[in-house]
Amino acid sequence: MARQLARETNAQLAGLIAQIVLFHLAGWRAELVEAQVCGPRLLDLDWRVDLATASDKSARMAAPTCIVQLQVQDAPRRKGELPGVSTQAFEMDKEQLSAMLDGLGRIRDQLSGVAQ
Repeated sequence: MARQLARETNAQLAGLIAQIVLFHLAGWRAELVEAQVCGPRLLDLDWRVDLATASDKSARMAAPTCIVQLQVQDAPRRKGELPGVSTQAFEMDKEQLSAMLDGLGRIRDQLSGVAQ
């Protein structure tokens, strides 16, 4: 008899907890979405191809390089905080650029596969 009563009480308690969770679920979801902090965001990209006319290594002379400059909005650290903007610049030779484009192509293919 006591076990039956305990089962009924547990079932009633589980039902009440489920009702409370369902009642508050939409508000909790909204709060979680609002509290999320996103990663850095690309604002602008600028690039150019350059030829080195002077270098300490003769192998780099007249070798084309790609200079890339990214303007990135930093990730906010707290809710409601305005993130700063930073500029990142880097240089790549033909082999490095090919490797990066190959990697980006793989990422594109994976995203296309997930989106379908």
